[in-house]
Amino acid sequence: MKKTIAIFITIITAFTMVFAFSACNGVALGKESKFKAFEKSYSINEINNIENNSFKKLNEVAYPSKEIEKFGVSDEFKAAVTNMAHTVYTLASAGKTDNFSYSPLGLYKNLSVVSLASDDQKALAEIDAVLGLDKDARKQNLINTFKTNYFSTENGTVQMYDGAFFTNEFTVNNGLIAALSEHYVEAFGVDFTEDGGINKMLDWVNGKVNEKNFIDKQFLQIDDDTAAFFFTTLFFDNKWRTTYNTESSFVDKFYGTSKTSDVTFMRHSYFGDCYDYGEYITCYDYYRTGLKIKYIVPVDKNADIFSLVDGVNFFVDDESRKITPPDDEEENYYAKGIIVNLKMPKFSTEYTFNFSATLKALGIVEAFNDKGHAFNYAFSDMPQDYYTYIKVVKQKNKAAFSEDGTTIKSVTVTQMANGTAAAPRRIKTINVDLDRPFIYVIYDANDLPLYVGNVNDL
Repeated sequence: MKKTIAIFITIITAFTMVFAFSACNGVALGKESKFKAFEKSYSINEINNIENNSFKKLNEVAYPSKEIEKFGVSDEFKAAVTNMAHTVYTLASAGKTDNFSYSPLGLYKNLSVVSLASDDQKALAEIDAVLGLDKDARKQNLINTFKTNYFSTENGTVQMYDGAFFTNEFTVNNGLIAALSEHYVEAFGVDFTEDGGINKMLDWVNGKVNEKNFIDKQFLQIDDDTAAFFFTTLFFDNKWRTTYNTESSFVDKFYGTSKTSDVTFMRHSYFGDCYDYGEYITCYDYYRTGLKIKYIVPVDKNADIFSLVDGVNFFVDDESRKITPPDDEEENYYAKGIIVNLKMPKFSTEYTFNFSATLKALGIVEAFNDKGHAFNYAFSDMPQDYYTYIKVVKQKNKAAFSEDGTTIKSVTVTQMANGTAAAPRRIKTINVDLDRPFIYVIYDANDLPLYVGNVNDL
């Protein structure tokens, strides 16, 4: 009887993301046996060997500096990521009335890392088609994307990590280990039948998203089939460039899809970019680290934003729709944009979603074929009559929006200067009220979508 090895791809974003891979041994178990424990003496080396068999590091990753630095990506890569982001969002959110959210970049990176474990041409071609570029075209762009989204400063943090955890039943292919190291992917060998190794894997994931119990063993649903897990994590914590004043927060109505609620709103004003599409607008707000968030909101609070953007790739704006400042001034003062008076609800959201059906619908079929060999390449000593396939792709997300996001310590200084009084400036201003269902997208420094969500009800 052929053995079957299933590959779980689990992605978790909290801002966070995780990917998993799993295997089946095909052995039927009889009645549970009862064993009596007994004492035995072990040397320190013997104990260490047992521990290493439970959880063993397979490579060393030399991480870059945590300073903010932008590493460019190609226009083709940017288009590929944003196109997949919109396609997945459209399919995954269809018919949903709750506050759906996911990490497009996390999902894209995760599938790209998983593809490194395959040499099956049909499976790779299907994955490449969904990702929009082949493996070679993605490689340097993915490396630059990781380095761009790997910083931690007093003004904000973005941390994306990838980890691959393989069953110690087989030997992981050295070529795969080398490829993982190039892509900043930590690799480990794990005994999935022992809680010790599993708990260390969970500690790795939860540590990367700074939440002790973000995922647990039950979330992963480890069984006898488990061969490997691939995780992509995203931790995003950034301060607003123009801060909200907690004393300005107020309670007002949010006119949701299914109910009207009293919620706390925040308000601030800033120079920003907005785009007018007639029945809806998009407006950007900014973080101190240079990253940005876009809000997509209908002009009429009774309009359905999801119908208005149906078929429109809202991840990319049409520059001809940009609301431009007055051009009757000699100074370049208005290059900053227009003044946005933003009314935004204070909220948090959590969402878990299984992407397996969505990815199959997009054309990734062979990778999910439970009678295929798409990922045999991952292990150098795996028998050829074993089946390897993706079993599940899912993602867990958390997001919270407040006046500052986290605790902010700030010093305000007023600098006095000599000069003549300036005449009042006529500056185009727009009021943006997020008191109705809206969509939001957070972008990295390369304008790649780190996170997208919609708010239907609060």
